[in-house]
Amino acid sequence: MDIAEKRENRFNRFQSFVMHRMASPSLMEGDDLLYWRVRILFSLLFAGSLLTLIAMIPVAILVIKENAWILGFFDAAVWLVAIILLLSRNIRFETRSTITLVINYLLGLVIIAHVGFLSGGTICLFGFAVLTGIFKGTKAVTVALAVNAVTLAVLGWLMYTGRFGQAFPFFKSLEAMMAAGTTFMLMNAVVAISVRVLVKGLAITNQKQKALVEKLESEHARLENTKIMLEMEIQERRQAEEALRESEARWKFALEGARDGVWDWDTVTNKVYFSDQWKSMLGYAGHEIGNTVDEWDRRVHPEDKAAAYADLERHFRRETETYQNEHRLLCKDGSYKWILDRGKVIEWTEDGKPRRVIGTHTDIEDRRRAEEALRESEEIFRQFMDNSPIYVFFKDENIRAIRLSRNYEKMLGRPVEEMLGKSMDDLFPSDLAKSMIADDMRILHEGKQVIVEEELNGRFYTTIKFPIFHDGKPRYLAGYTIDVTDRKKADEEKAYLEVQNQQLQKAESLGRMAGAIAHHFNNQLAVVMGNLELAMAALSREDRPAKYLADSMQSARKAAKMSELMLTYLGQTPGKHEPLDLSEVSRQSLPILLEAMPKNVALNTDISSPGPTISADANQVQQVITNLVTNAWEAIDAGGGAINLSVKTVFPPDMPLSHNFPIDWKPLDNTYACIEVSDNGSGIAGRDIEKIFDPFFSIKFTGRGLGLAVVLGIMKSHGGAVNVESEPGRGSIFRVFFPVSKQLPLLFKQQVKACEIPLLEGGSTVLLIEDEEAVRKMAKSMLALMGHAVYEAKDGFEAVDIFRRHKEEIRVVICDLTMPRLDGWGTLSALRNLDRGIPVILASGYDKEKVMTGVHPEWPQVFLNKPYDMKELGDALNRAVAKKD
Repeated sequence: MDIAEKRENRFNRFQSFVMHRMASPSLMEGDDLLYWRVRILFSLLFAGSLLTLIAMIPVAILVIKENAWILGFFDAAVWLVAIILLLSRNIRFETRSTITLVINYLLGLVIIAHVGFLSGGTICLFGFAVLTGIFKGTKAVTVALAVNAVTLAVLGWLMYTGRFGQAFPFFKSLEAMMAAGTTFMLMNAVVAISVRVLVKGLAITNQKQKALVEKLESEHARLENTKIMLEMEIQERRQAEEALRESEARWKFALEGARDGVWDWDTVTNKVYFSDQWKSMLGYAGHEIGNTVDEWDRRVHPEDKAAAYADLERHFRRETETYQNEHRLLCKDGSYKWILDRGKVIEWTEDGKPRRVIGTHTDIEDRRRAEEALRESEEIFRQFMDNSPIYVFFKDENIRAIRLSRNYEKMLGRPVEEMLGKSMDDLFPSDLAKSMIADDMRILHEGKQVIVEEELNGRFYTTIKFPIFHDGKPRYLAGYTIDVTDRKKADEEKAYLEVQNQQLQKAESLGRMAGAIAHHFNNQLAVVMGNLELAMAALSREDRPAKYLADSMQSARKAAKMSELMLTYLGQTPGKHEPLDLSEVSRQSLPILLEAMPKNVALNTDISSPGPTISADANQVQQVITNLVTNAWEAIDAGGGAINLSVKTVFPPDMPLSHNFPIDWKPLDNTYACIEVSDNGSGIAGRDIEKIFDPFFSIKFTGRGLGLAVVLGIMKSHGGAVNVESEPGRGSIFRVFFPVSKQLPLLFKQQVKACEIPLLEGGSTVLLIEDEEAVRKMAKSMLALMGHAVYEAKDGFEAVDIFRRHKEEIRVVICDLTMPRLDGWGTLSALRNLDRGIPVILASGYDKEKVMTGVHPEWPQVFLNKPYDMKELGDALNRAVAKKD
């Protein structure tokens, strides 16, 4: 690149830089006329600033020679303003051009004033008008020409008259000067107006071109948009067609997968596409059904056809968004199946009639059956609610009635329909409503059933309420109320009758027991009395009466045993309870049982070792086993049989619920020890099971019957029970239940040897306290035979007085328990106040375990059970003295 080109590039860059400061590049790109105006202004200012700089030389000479300082300052100012207009950034183009025109005018005016008309001043004025035509409008050109004309006229006149400036000799006359000025103005006007017309024409052309360009660009943009829209529409249509094909494929696949049949009906040709699923739904193969709408029409159930066509016509009239109807279709096997038929018009003809309809068939046979079952169930439930003899209700979570049985109308005196949605406060008295709401809230909170007793208007009701769960939480509650007023009265009457019946049964039992006791005691007393009479007769004949007296003693002991058994039945002989291995006690009973059993009866045992531990009296447990086994073999006839004895542990859920005695017994512990005795004997009738534990009741033979009564008494005293299971001819099973003890059973029992007990030496003094004279005399005689002296007292007060007077002599005291005025316990305390160490024997006909309980200030050394013989009395005396020592 040569130097000229480099200079030209630098100048072009400088020109672009300055022009971009004068006007926005974007405006110049869109307006060619503005571009050329800016470029002309740049050229004018750039050339003017250079020419002004060059003109400074002659102006400086003129300033020096003619002292024209004003002209010098003015030229310098013009140059400076030209530089500012050329390089300044924040001045608008219109302002730049206006300032340039003004400077051009003033420059011409100053030059003419200092040099004259034959100078560059007239050129400046000429250029002022022409440049106005370029930069401004037509009015501005006219104003500029007028300003030039006035300026030339005023200056010419001033100069011609010599008032200003230098007269010019070449103007020979004023007319010549005016002619020259007129010519100047004419040429100036022609050029300025021509330039303005040219510029205006260029502006119009530029505007038209710009409008055309904008129109072309707009049209081009529109065409481009149209092209893009067409391309997008084509693409969208292709995508829509592809999506439609995929959608139809998915749609058909989904419907077929959902086991829905698909149909597509062309109403113009009356052809119908039926999918394979549509056909198989009715039991047909694909080729067995054609492709006309008649295939559907002739299979619609006659009763459903009219409704199906009516729904279809409504959709065709656009009254419904879709067509939907449930009807029955004939299957291949001759049966009808319920179908849900749905469809929609997807294409219409130009005259608004349906052209294409598509739809589906859904098999709703199961749903219809379920709905029919639901309707039937609802009808059954409605009839139940309308005819229920009990009061049935359903409530929501806000404790408001949502369903009530019809009989609530009678209870509350209002139609059921009026009661629905009401709260309990709206239906019942305040106190009852509050109680109901509290119960209902508890049910919804805890999710548990509640049974309550209620009273309303003098009638009594039992209400059972329970929650109804939804999503695992109590959402509703329901229940039923039973009017128990009549039953309550009946129960009261029944209870009264049962009490009366129990009294009668008790009287019957007592009568039977009294007769049996009288029978037994009369038999024994007859023996006693007869033998005593024989003994008296033998004494008168000086015979030996020992045999008669021994028989009397045996009968007396039998009578005493009978009394002991009666006390056991009444539970008044609890015995001494201690931890026992029930299996071991049972095994110890076997030798005696086997020796006593008939030879034709076998005893089979199932006794575990070790067995369950119970807290009981060993003698009484053995008596229970003996009585049960004895009862079993007495039920076996002469042909023989077998008895099974077993010991095991049972739990309350496994225990029988019926025929437990005592009848009010309930299992309280978690575990029980059981002795089970079963036989294959004659069995017991159901009406007799509740009587077999009555004393002296027997279905076997007369004179027996205390065995089972004693068993029941012993079980009462041990907190247990007896269970009976029996049928006539099929044998019996007796089970006794003892509470299991957590203590360890006793393995050894220490015995006190008789030789270790010191004997009460003969000749000792005994205080005998007894209110029964016969017993007192008998005991005194026994003591006398033993060699003891006796002080007698018939009650406690007399005994205390005697003891006070003879306490130094009295070695031991025998005191009866039951006496008038002061009983045995009171007498014992009084005697101990007199002598803390006196040995006392307390005698009673009651059982020891019953007597020796409770809290007493003093206790005897020995308890003596009545009746007693001489040996038992002597042993008691020795033991009392031994404990005292």
